[in-house]
Amino acid sequence: MPAVIAAMIVVALSPHAKDVIAGWLASAIHIVDAETIKRLVPSLMFLIFVLVSEIWYFAYRLYTFLAIRIIRRLEEDYSIAPRKT
Repeated sequence: MPAVIAAMIVVALSPHAKDVIAGWLASAIHIVDAETIKRLVPSLMFLIFVLVSEIWYFAYRLYTFLAIRIIRRLEEDYSIAPRKT
């Protein structure tokens, strides 16, 4: 996540970085020219940020769900009681 944020900042502040990324994407996608891609790079970076953050949050929600499910299963088999002395 920090790498995506750092890339967004670099793209926003450095025209050279936009040129490099646009050139790389234009060579990979032959349908769109580099100037069009250059204007879309900040929006693309924001989209990548949103996708990564949503996947990240989903993973934590899934982890929490599974942890709660395991704890509930353990509660069915075990109980906490004071030790007999």
